[in-house]
Amino acid sequence: ERAKALNSSIVNIILKDLHPISIVEGKGFREFVELVEPGYQLPSRTFFTQMVEKKYLVTMQHIKAELKTSEKIALISDTWTSLATEAYMSVTARFITDWQLKSINLATKPLSERHTGENIVTFTEQVLENFELEPSCIYALVCDNGANMVAAARKLKEKYSWASIRCAGHTIQLVVNSALKVTTINRAVGAARCLVEHFYISEAASSALKTKQQQMAVPQHSLKQDVSTQWNSTLHMVTRLLEQRWLVIAVLSDLTMTAKSNQWSLLEEVKQLLEPFEVAPTYISGEKYVSLSTVPSLINALRKEMQPDAEDSPSTVNFKTVALEQMNNRWKFQNNHHHPSTASTENAIVVAVALDPRFWKLTFLNKNSTSATLSNTLSRMEVTESGQPKPTHKNAGSGTGSGKSSGEEERPVSAAIKQAVIDKMFSFEESSSEDSDEEQLSCVQKEAMQNFSEKPSSRDIDPLAWWKTNQERFPHLSKLARTFLPLPATSIPSERLFSVAGTIASRKWAILTPQHVDILVFLHSN
Repeated sequence: ERAKALNSSIVNIILKDLHPISIVEGKGFREFVELVEPGYQLPSRTFFTQMVEKKYLVTMQHIKAELKTSEKIALISDTWTSLATEAYMSVTARFITDWQLKSINLATKPLSERHTGENIVTFTEQVLENFELEPSCIYALVCDNGANMVAAARKLKEKYSWASIRCAGHTIQLVVNSALKVTTINRAVGAARCLVEHFYISEAASSALKTKQQQMAVPQHSLKQDVSTQWNSTLHMVTRLLEQRWLVIAVLSDLTMTAKSNQWSLLEEVKQLLEPFEVAPTYISGEKYVSLSTVPSLINALRKEMQPDAEDSPSTVNFKTVALEQMNNRWKFQNNHHHPSTASTENAIVVAVALDPRFWKLTFLNKNSTSATLSNTLSRMEVTESGQPKPTHKNAGSGTGSGKSSGEEERPVSAAIKQAVIDKMFSFEESSSEDSDEEQLSCVQKEAMQNFSEKPSSRDIDPLAWWKTNQERFPHLSKLARTFLPLPATSIPSERLFSVAGTIASRKWAILTPQHVDILVFLHSN
């Protein structure tokens, strides 16, 4: 028994700390084990590989069972290239079970074929098959704006009617990148980039900067380079360069760049312009809370920040103008249900906002179009003509997270009553006792209408906790809440796997097969 416990503990060390399985063959590790547990015979690497594979099979069965507890699931997907130039694609599932958000890594596998939209569709379908998920249980695919991912999302939408949601963080990055192309700002950022690169390349300049930092008791921070694939890296580069400005000038006594003092002033402006854009991606990338419904508020706040001011320099005005134009073109949160090309992402956002009690005032959305969007979505997804929920999973019936027994049915609601209930969500007045449709509602639905008319003013409400408390009052809309509130605003949950996969698919792990890379990432993440 002691040996079994030690073997299991070593497997946990490998998985949690991302050590290569070959660590068990290391001389130092063996000496450590002998010191801690004299007489224990450390098994071979093959033995631990088999243990990891068995753990994968057991964990996968648990994951399959957990996935069946959700009515609808959102998939988050992205592609990534390792240090060895091997292409991987990851798929993460996000859903609600018992009104708790869950994120589960389903797969991180190599893309042996070209990264075309068709191949990504095939890969996604294989992942669903491995976890015994019907395409009908998937509501949306969240991905970045890459042409291949967009093509795959379009094909999946045509084939299975999945909503396609573009990563809000990546879209914000595109907005910023466009605004940074303003000529004067682009020149200043380019000069800063060259300056930072000089200190990276020149050992003499780097050593001189460290010496000046010590002499002047300044934080001994290295300059940062910006990376095109990393959000906010330009802001971090400029911020660090401004922090070390006078030391850099002292080192570069020839004033190569500093002769243009206006560029330093412009970099100060760039820093202030970019700082608001750092907040939004940071917040909406969280995995432990509802995020999609916060996108309109954050974009609305960014729009206000980008309003030109009378005291702004021409470069700042140009930056703000381009940023505003990009945001207005990329996000339209009202009246978009008439445009199928844009409706998928933005209608999902509108519905998520309408179901989030933190945002029921909806002052930045059009009341009529939002109400119509919600009503249409409820009509499509709520119930079939017989009132039975549409099937979603293979072998479904073990539980939906709604708190209802498997044999209990919800009564179908007429379109007129349904619209009346939805209208209550956008009203700030107490419900009238003279409502013509109210007599037809059950007592529970009456309570729900009253509840929606008493809107909370606090933004600190946990929307999932609110729906858990009120799901019996509003059973049909709670179905929508379980579908739309878990939708993430970004594809970052999938991208975070890349750091794990990057660690595993490194030189130390070079002998691993792609299958074992998938197994190790799956077990580490779940």
